[in-house]
Amino acid sequence: MNFSLVDILAIVESEKAAELQRVLMAVLLAVLAACFAVLVARLAWRFLMAKVAPEIGRLIRKQGMLGFIVVAALASCVVGYGGTKRTVVTEFAADANPDSVICTWAEAADATVTRVWVQRRIKGATEQEAWETMGSAPGGVRYLAIDGFTLDTDYEYRALYTYEEVDDE
Repeated sequence: MNFSLVDILAIVESEKAAELQRVLMAVLLAVLAACFAVLVARLAWRFLMAKVAPEIGRLIRKQGMLGFIVVAALASCVVGYGGTKRTVVTEFAADANPDSVICTWAEAADATVTRVWVQRRIKGATEQEAWETMGSAPGGVRYLAIDGFTLDTDYEYRALYTYEEVDDE
């Protein structure tokens, strides 16, 4: 299966959107955790400072319901974030040949990899735009030779991939 440039750009845009969604979910998770910590701290403070038993009961009921809502939202974010990111291409390695770099990887058994792109960038670069695509391989192939390069220690390599879930039915 060959991908056109339009297909590849659509895949890249889709992955960017998914990564943005994961970041937003992590931020929301952090905000909800902070809100929950404030609620627990307020409840503990008021519990310690309360002088009358009915006041304590009212505070526990009031803060307990709000705390329950925050915990439920927090748990849904954890489940949503944890379920969106998974590693299908593993054991990625780049080795040197005299006139090329050989990249190898393994694929998870419960997914079908449709395409793998090998990218490199100068070590220490933090920008996503610094990654340069060096080549691609179709699914099922577990190596890629990048001719004309040697394994330079000033570069780092990574694999991007698309995959389909395998149904066990």
